[in-house]
Amino acid sequence: MPIVEFIAGQTTAPGATLTTLVPCAGNSFQIRHAPVDSNIYLLWMISFNRNPGRTRLSSPLLVDNVNPINFISPVTDAQYGVHFDKLQKLYSGDQLIFQLSGSAVAGDIATGGLNIYYESLSNDSANLISPDELRDKCVGIKTVRCDITPGATGNYSGAQSIIATENLLKAGKRYAVLGWSPSIFAGITRIYGPFSSNFGMALPNMGLGNSSCHDGFIEESKRTGLDLIPVFNSDDRFNTFIDVLGDEDSVAFTCELMLGELVD
Repeated sequence: MPIVEFIAGQTTAPGATLTTLVPCAGNSFQIRHAPVDSNIYLLWMISFNRNPGRTRLSSPLLVDNVNPINFISPVTDAQYGVHFDKLQKLYSGDQLIFQLSGSAVAGDIATGGLNIYYESLSNDSANLISPDELRDKCVGIKTVRCDITPGATGNYSGAQSIIATENLLKAGKRYAVLGWSPSIFAGITRIYGPFSSNFGMALPNMGLGNSSCHDGFIEESKRTGLDLIPVFNSDDRFNTFIDVLGDEDSVAFTCELMLGELVD
């Protein structure tokens, strides 16, 4: 069974020098060990920086192991830096080197993240569906409000169950997570729980009116042809969590989860 994992890291005031990111809590830049005949894909890379700079990913097993994948980090803008769809394969056990350059101001935190798809892992799997299955089984849209207060030291913070602010989901129902609508620009939001074997699935907070956030999991599934829309059971709502990957500016914000209620 497939599974998706968002992994991230950060550094402080890297300046003009490409600086290797320190993995965030619970993350590692070593690719998980997967069956030898299964595919692993890097779906996209993302960065969040205070000043223009570079984002670079390298590893011993990429096509060019010296200077392989680079893109420009925009100013104060968490966005999909590069979409790879299914073009960039990764390899079981490979050690990725993830680097950023940017602001040299003391205390400025720069973060970057990778969204990785595993076709199969021995002990973990996720409940994922396709846009076609969503279309066939969705009976309506439900939004769930989450008021999130990030910390001021970067990393993942502000974790809470998805019903900490509003507990109005129907019991015993399955809900597809289409994306979310954040009230302000505030880094990268992540959701995880039993449905994902507690692996984080993430989208950037692009502010109001940006479809890549509101229906981001649908769009990623369409782009790749992979089942990437997460589905959870409402009976697991107390163990399904949302948090944010931010920087030194601790700004409370509201995030409306965009859910589709499903029928079997």
